[in-house]
Amino acid sequence: MPLINPFFGEIDELEALRRDLVLAGLAPEDGQGVASLRCGERMAFSKGDSLTLSAGGAELAAHSPEALLHASVYAASPSAACVVIARSERLHGMLLAGRAPASDAMAPWGSQALAQSLAKLVEAHPADGVIALQGHGSAILIYAPGIEHLRDLIAMLAQGYIPV
Repeated sequence: MPLINPFFGEIDELEALRRDLVLAGLAPEDGQGVASLRCGERMAFSKGDSLTLSAGGAELAAHSPEALLHASVYAASPSAACVVIARSERLHGMLLAGRAPASDAMAPWGSQALAQSLAKLVEAHPADGVIALQGHGSAILIYAPGIEHLRDLIAMLAQGYIPV
């Protein structure tokens, strides 16, 4: 039985979004920007040069520390369909100064504690959001119901709008 790709052209859009993050200075130039998509129970997770397709959140979460964080967002928000982890010292500082949602600063990177901290924040704002990942450099997690909506959030951030 042939494998059916539930994402169709969205994989290309996901890769373009990840490249756009690098070009916008929101992901390292080494191509390690992290982005994911959800289509029903299936998920696509892109980091660096690798693309992982999974049948569900538990399978995705086992892939990498970043994938665990993405899976926690999807578990907490039925409407979230796109998640990125961006990096920007300027935006991270702006978010914290503007009292935007922020994760538990004591939770180690990629840990269950950090995933649970994110899930609580996402449950409070399930439609979309921007979360400063405290204690993890300039990391910012952004989630939305689709790629274009996520692009809009990034554009608003770049203009100084702080979603709270």
